[in-house]
Amino acid sequence: TPRAMTLLSINMMEYYEELKYRGDLSLLEDLLDHEEKNVRRWAASCLLVLKEEKAIEVLQELSPSDDYIGEKARKTLKDWQSGKSQFVF
Repeated sequence: TPRAMTLLSINMMEYYEELKYRGDLSLLEDLLDHEEKNVRRWAASCLLVLKEEKAIEVLQELSPSDDYIGEKARKTLKDWQSGKSQFVF
């Protein structure tokens, strides 16, 4: 549901900020293999600057999906490839 996706995004952003503050963003690597597609998409988006090759691989795997996650993965890849280095939650 949209509400659940919003809550998940808030939790993931808080987690990202905490790891960034601690200098532990590499801990997000474990989430690249998470069972939930949206968690993988989010982790890959965050890791583009640290683990570009693996992050792009994960986003490309998610991109063919016709749902919200596939749409966000495609947008993130497009923005990254065009030089916009921000990730899209």
